[in-house]
Amino acid sequence: MVQQFTKRRHLGEVMLKYSKENINGKIKVKIDQIAYPPTAYLDTWVLFDFIEDNDLANKFIKILNNLDGTLIFSMVSIIESMAIDDQEQIQNLYKFIDSIGAEKIAFLDFNFTRVIIVIGTVLMTILCKRDKAA
Repeated sequence: MVQQFTKRRHLGEVMLKYSKENINGKIKVKIDQIAYPPTAYLDTWVLFDFIEDNDLANKFIKILNNLDGTLIFSMVSIIESMAIDDQEQIQNLYKFIDSIGAEKIAFLDFNFTRVIIVIGTVLMTILCKRDKAA
């Protein structure tokens, strides 16, 4: 038997899916994260540009929210953001994240090898489709 819990976005879309299954007396717990397109990943330095320029950040937030998109964070961005020591920049980062909304934020897979494999697979698929069309 599988038990499931889902956290839904405001439009009824699932963002987190939790399932628990008993397999031969062992409990298997699985949490899936779903990022709805369009998705945007910001390199840490772009993120830092946004927290230093409120007008630029507000334009990005407005576009992402109007498109009902998802902002993707990586573990590297989170770790690099911990180096910020300017209190105003820290507050701007909090404001930036709050303005987007926690339900519209997702995280890249923390396993870098899997990320590289997925990106490589996507790029190869795009290149193969392009070559077939040419």
